[in-house]
Amino acid sequence: MTPGGGFWDALERFLLRERAAGRRDLEEIWSQPLEQRIENGDAIAAEGVDRWDPESGRLVLRADARGSRFRAGDALRIGDGADPAREPEVTLADEGPDGTLEFEPGYGVPPQEIADAIERSGGRPVLDRGEIDLTPQLLEALRRVRSGAGERARAVRDLVRLRWEPAVDDREREEAERSADRLEAGGVHLESAQREAFVRAWSARPVQLVQGPPGTGKTWLAAHLLAALAWRGEALLVTAQTHRAVDNVLHALAAVARRTGHPLPLVRVAPRRAAEPRLRREGIRVVRGAAQVSRPRRGGLIVGATLFGARRFESPGPFDRVLFDEAAQITLPHALCALLAAPRWILAGDDRQLGPVIVGDHPDPTVTRSVFEHLRDRAEPVLLDRTHRMNDAVCAFPSRAFYGGRLRPTERAAARRLRLASDPGPLAPVLDPERGAVLVRLAHEGHRTRCPAEADLAAAIAAELLGPQRLPAGSLALVSPFRAQNREIASRLRARLPAGAALPVIDTVERIQGQEREAVVVSLACSDPDALRRDTEFFFSENRLCVTLTRARTKLVVLASRAVLDTYPRTYEGLLRLDLFHRMFRELPQVDGSALAARLGP
Repeated sequence: MTPGGGFWDALERFLLRERAAGRRDLEEIWSQPLEQRIENGDAIAAEGVDRWDPESGRLVLRADARGSRFRAGDALRIGDGADPAREPEVTLADEGPDGTLEFEPGYGVPPQEIADAIERSGGRPVLDRGEIDLTPQLLEALRRVRSGAGERARAVRDLVRLRWEPAVDDREREEAERSADRLEAGGVHLESAQREAFVRAWSARPVQLVQGPPGTGKTWLAAHLLAALAWRGEALLVTAQTHRAVDNVLHALAAVARRTGHPLPLVRVAPRRAAEPRLRREGIRVVRGAAQVSRPRRGGLIVGATLFGARRFESPGPFDRVLFDEAAQITLPHALCALLAAPRWILAGDDRQLGPVIVGDHPDPTVTRSVFEHLRDRAEPVLLDRTHRMNDAVCAFPSRAFYGGRLRPTERAAARRLRLASDPGPLAPVLDPERGAVLVRLAHEGHRTRCPAEADLAAAIAAELLGPQRLPAGSLALVSPFRAQNREIASRLRARLPAGAALPVIDTVERIQGQEREAVVVSLACSDPDALRRDTEFFFSENRLCVTLTRARTKLVVLASRAVLDTYPRTYEGLLRLDLFHRMFRELPQVDGSALAARLGP
């Protein structure tokens, strides 16, 4: 699709197809037996009610959500699990570290309906996947851009149809350079690429993209840039797909204000209730809606809102610029919710990591791209090229495979090594601190979503790290593409650890995007060429592999069978994806996992 007459129609069809596909998927999930829904991660059976306050609607349940697909902000149905379609809706507000989940009533849901649902369940409610249909709001934003007569709407149309020329304001560039010098004088060190991103995001018109690979300080840089622009007197909107991303930027801004001693006028529109106490403690004003936000007569302003909250800032809006965080996860129609809020835009993200969540089938792949990918056809991003996370060995392959060899660890990160408390015995070749990334080959074939041999070895490695090597559970993650394999690993690890011992995160890559751990153990599990051929796009996803390989600071262990490579994708794109896995097998140091498993014994 080229951005022409059918461009807007294609975006509208995309939204309608997504709504229809999402509804079909949800009805299919609800039709499954409860046990199957729980097994697949589409429902949670709570162990009991920890706290319930009918007045505020605050509900805290004791529940094990590690195997679920749910994240903070998701809509769920609460009841006895018999008929989710008839149950009231709640929103997952927060996951507590003590095995609790906090919920808020869905929009317009009376607390009495929640109380009735708890009673029907006998005090042990079931949480099923729910539905938030924001399609009408997205269509409204699309039509405002498409049909708007004002200068702002025309500018946004030119932006999304790529009918604009990148430009730099020389006077603003000089001002940005002086601001960067003041930061340096105040003890804030900007690496070369960070400084260039700071200056270009300040002075580029109408838009600048900043690509932030894992650990490169994207949020830290955004906070210093926004603070400098606010102190200059600008009004700025910070937006993202998720509440968590918006809050992370605001917390970073509050930290800048504390460190410098210069206050910042920070406002958060309609946050999750669970996040409010910390926001208020950090001096961030919380308001319920966009109508409560107005630009001060003097001085700057920074407002945080999700994309759906941002759409309520009517054009022309009170803002000079909008910063989109995690922009590589935002589709173009979703971005339209906030583009009208200002005449200039900054997009921060990384399109080599996981992109937007798409549930439908779309004949035109252009409409499924993120706004970051769409605009980089016209505007070259500044790549933040120094990671503070990965050491030299962990960083080496992802840098070559995904970032053209440009991503390098800082000097401090490069020298970091996994600390061992004792001799790991047979696992020494795997846990050798000088081999930061290793591929452990196991000889197995015919496995699809679960491989006991890999699960047992993953559990053995994890038990060694958590036990003799004294690695805290919060510093380890075990990752597999398949929930069945994650459950197998969890079961085998529990059998190896003392009763009641804390478990690390054991989940899919989607769960750990944005997180980091000292050590990460990956189990690819699958060794069935026919299954891989049918599911090439999922299993061999470049973005999923990039996220998987870039979570670890000092130790990355990948467990896999060489049978992973014995498939023949149906498309040229599939062959390119498979080639990345061939490269990984060639370039990572290898350990014979089958021989190792024999040495370890049962």
